[in-house]
Amino acid sequence: LRTIHHDQVVCPGGKHRRGGATTIIAGGMEDNVIVRAARGEALGTRFPAFGSALYSRERYIWTSWDGQARLTIDAGAVAAMRAGRSLLPVGLTALAGAFERGDTVAVFDAEGRELARGLVNYDAGDLARIRGRRSEHIESILGYDYGDEVIHRNQLVLRDSGKDTVTEQSHDRA
Repeated sequence: LRTIHHDQVVCPGGKHRRGGATTIIAGGMEDNVIVRAARGEALGTRFPAFGSALYSRERYIWTSWDGQARLTIDAGAVAAMRAGRSLLPVGLTALAGAFERGDTVAVFDAEGRELARGLVNYDAGDLARIRGRRSEHIESILGYDYGDEVIHRNQLVLRDSGKDTVTEQSHDRA
């Protein structure tokens, strides 16, 4: 819950609801209003979320790509991603663009088809050094590691059969 001051304009259909958060407008003079509202007590006016937080995150990943940061992967990595697995450095064949750890990159197959977008665990310089290498070698090459994955499956959104839409992932995202 977020405290809104009386001089702020409230838009009940705003980004918080689209982001998967229910919005409640309640009187600030009520005793323990935030705690009571968080426990589900019917206070003020409740504006339910438009979608799930997971869908909002996937939409964020899909739309935050800068159009430049690209990874190209081999056929084995394509199959692994479509099976709900993470992208590992061994499947990475090429990269382009400047990007930092946590940025959104687009993932392409060898034929240049965009397959997915995701948040990378390593910056472009690090990926250039570990590209095509097995995950157990990351620390010995870089001197540190941020995990075995270039992009963890929970940070990866697959493209739906070449369309401009996001597909529902069939794997458990826990």
